[in-house]
Amino acid sequence: MIRFQPSPCIRLAAVVLLAACATGCHTSRSAAKHGTKAEEAGMFHVAAEHYLEAVTRKSTNFEAMKGLQRTGQWVLTTMVQDFDNLVLANQPEQALASWHAAEEYKETLEATGVRLLFPEAKRQVYESIKDSHLAESYSEANMFLAEEDFEAAHHVFRAILKLNPRYKDTRELCDYAFCEPLYRRAGQAREQGRFRTALSAVERLLALDEFYKDARQLRQDILEDGQFGVAILPFRNTTNHPSVSDNLEASLAQWLSRSKDPFLKIVDRENLGFILAENELNLLGATSENAPKVGELLGAKAFVSASISDCKYHKSRLHRKAKTGYEAYRIQVKTSDGGTEQETKFKEVTYQRYHQTAHLTMRVNIEVTSSSTGAVLFSSSYDAQATDEITYNVYDGNLDHFYSTKFWNNLSKVAAKAATLLLFNSPRTILRSETELLNEVRAKITELAAPKIQQTIVTSVQ
Repeated sequence: MIRFQPSPCIRLAAVVLLAACATGCHTSRSAAKHGTKAEEAGMFHVAAEHYLEAVTRKSTNFEAMKGLQRTGQWVLTTMVQDFDNLVLANQPEQALASWHAAEEYKETLEATGVRLLFPEAKRQVYESIKDSHLAESYSEANMFLAEEDFEAAHHVFRAILKLNPRYKDTRELCDYAFCEPLYRRAGQAREQGRFRTALSAVERLLALDEFYKDARQLRQDILEDGQFGVAILPFRNTTNHPSVSDNLEASLAQWLSRSKDPFLKIVDRENLGFILAENELNLLGATSENAPKVGELLGAKAFVSASISDCKYHKSRLHRKAKTGYEAYRIQVKTSDGGTEQETKFKEVTYQRYHQTAHLTMRVNIEVTSSSTGAVLFSSSYDAQATDEITYNVYDGNLDHFYSTKFWNNLSKVAAKAATLLLFNSPRTILRSETELLNEVRAKITELAAPKIQQTIVTSVQ
């Protein structure tokens, strides 16, 4: 069986990458010095790593390139000698890995501009060993296929393709060794009612070969068999807001319809009443003794029902409060030198501050029940609220001369005018409507309840 171990050049590349990402204190020159010391000590592998680091940092470090030429050639020769020894030891798999490592090492150094001598005369030996090993591995992989050990066969076929991507019919057999167990797993899981497992297997298969046997039809059958229909029944509403139940039903249906769960299907609300009326069945009885029959008619395995027990809206009266401000006016006054000048005076004036609030609360109990047994799969109560308030000021006089506070110079005048503008810069003078608050509460309940309903359905389909 063919196996590949990380080659020396890959490990060398990792060393260089780590060195390049380090503190940066080792320059190209210092790396070359380390290489020289290692070379003098006879540590040619280490020297080659330092020289390669130096050249990587600075491609014009010609002394480092010369050192890499010397030590790199030594390393390459050693790797070829390893190949020879493994051939003599009748270890073809390891011999091939050694040869590939030598080729990779040569390519790594040549990328820096260093040219190494490669023993092309030995390539015939390599090709002979490779051909023999491919034939042996091909036979081994087919034996695994005959024994239906698909995983082992796939592993060997992939190794063959790494050596020769066009070797005989290995590509087709490799795909078969991958697809066939997934095809069988999908079929078995479907028969056992484990539809999510079945779908996962067949989709992995189709990602590789969309025309494998009848896999596309199998996928469709899995989706149909595992389909989990959900019917949203009319909600009970004991409040004074009759429209809220229809709106909440539609909101939940819309949220669940956007679900990416391939097995979830929401029963068309328009057809729901028609089907039940045609069969003289009561919607409210769909979760009791008629549940199995209703579920079968609707294609639903579960019902979503709800009871809206509380929905209250309160709007306060518009409160008005008189507030004191100042209106500025100018007068002529005499100065000490007999002249006149303008002086700002203030008179107290009254403006009105208005304030109003609105508040809406709702309580809903939502249940998911099984159509086959009537058992409650999920039940929870939700309380939500929406509020609004407005505050604004009104002055009936000349707003250009109005100030919320007095001022005594130009600087304080600017500050006073800024504070005044804030008083009369309210964005709204009308509360949001009751319908708007209802929509906000409905949206909040939907965002709370819909994910829980979906999770209940997800766990119901294996």
